[in-house]
Order: sequence, then C-alpha cells, then structure tokens
Amino acid sequence: MPDEDTLALRRQISRRSQLVRQRTRLKNEVHAVLAAHLIERCPATDLFGQKGRTWLSAQPLPMDERLGVEQWLRELDRLGEDLREIERALAQATIDDERLRKLLSVSGINTTVRSSSLLLLAVSCQMTVYTKLFTPSGAPVPIRGHRVGSGN
Repeated sequence: MPDEDTLALRRQISRRSQLVRQRTRLKNEVHAVLAAHLIERCPATDLFGQKGRTWLSAQPLPMDERLGVEQWLRELDRLGEDLREIERALAQATIDDERLRKLLSVSGINTTVRSSSLLLLAVSCQMTVYTKLFTPSGAPVPIRGHRVGSGN
C-alpha cells in the first residue's frame, strides 16, 4: 500500500487529468458550434487566446449559440485557474523530492510529467528503491517486466 504522500499526489494528478478533459470538451463544443454554422477557421493561432476571442466575438452566431459560447469561455477560464492552482500545488508538493529532481533532469520532463511518472513507477516497481532508476552514465535502468524500447 502506498504511503499517504503518494496517495495525495495520485489524487492531485487525477484532479488535474479531469480538468484537462473538461477543458478539452469545452473547446470541442466551441469548435462544433463554429463548424455547425460553417464559420471559417480562426486566423489567430489560438482561438482561445486574446486575438482568437476577439475574432470569435465578431462572428455571426445566433443569440442562443453566442450565449452558449460565452458561457463555455467563462467556464474554460475558471477551469484554467483551477488547473494552474493544482499545478502549483503539485510543484510545491514535489519540489523537495530527490526522486523527482532526478526525473526533472531528463529532457522534456516538466513538473506534472515527473509527478505522474513517479506514480507510475511506484505502481510498476511496487514501491522499490528509486535511487537506482538511473545508471551512473544517466541512462534509464529497465524496470522489472519492461524492456527498454519495447513499448511495454
């Protein structure tokens, strides 16, 4: 059974994952409304950024659809704030963890990925010693039951 810190971290990762899925669903709803009304693709890089929202507000949508899009955008902003809070809490909870510091040294690994990776490793290794995750050269050590590069 994992310790309380690991369980708390798992709950935070789960909450973060739920928020990301909710934000994706809301963004898909907005795109669906635009597609349903045959509105061309947004010229801005990010439809949900400042320029994209300005463009979106100028599009000819029926009033009910416009109200729905505005509601989804407000909800998207609220979820974004919640997501930033959770990511800040995750970073704070894991900043002093030596195991996670080693994972952070790997290129492309940010705070959220390293926290998730540690939880996956904890399950895979059944809470074995983490100080031996890397060889002295820095190469990852294969986890029991998994071959490096096998996709397992």
